[in-house]
Amino acid sequence: MLKKYSKEVEEKMKNHYEELNEKEKRHYAAIEAIKLGHGSKVYISLVLNISRITIVKGIKEINRAVSLVGRIRKIGGGRKSIIEKNPEIEKTFTSIMEKHTAGSPMNETVWTHLKLKEIAELMSSEKEDLVVSPHIVKQLLEKNDYKYRTMQKKAIMSEPENRDAQFLKIEKLKEEYEKNNDPVISIDVKKKS
Repeated sequence: MLKKYSKEVEEKMKNHYEELNEKEKRHYAAIEAIKLGHGSKVYISLVLNISRITIVKGIKEINRAVSLVGRIRKIGGGRKSIIEKNPEIEKTFTSIMEKHTAGSPMNETVWTHLKLKEIAELMSSEKEDLVVSPHIVKQLLEKNDYKYRTMQKKAIMSEPENRDAQFLKIEKLKEEYEKNNDPVISIDVKKKS
């Protein structure tokens, strides 16, 4: 059975409800309905003289807010980033990175050996009125899917004899197989010494 408040409590609820803004009213009515449980939406809508739809909307907003705990603003709220405000930054970044990008065509990975500060300095020197921090550069690198690569010390191995001849032979065999509509399988094998 639905629990109801006394007439005195209902009056206090109405007075408090009138002091709230629209959003607070929805949330207050929703909390009261949640507190009382099944069948309470009709009762609270009669006490506060509001529609049940408003209470349902308030309940949905409260449930959504619980999933966004810790957020002060709605998603997408707040200041726009400097990258969004100034498209010249991204153009300058792209121009600089064309000269300082490496990558692997096999897995479509791109990287640079430059440090964040170096990229920021290059961008500022290319466009004098542009001041870019390493933090902005980091955002640009992430946005454009760059990876940072450091030089690795490895033992230098001697080049195999006739290396070019081996690759030419493989290329000829590949062409021959493709002409005959035969499958071509590529296997990368490392020789262990």
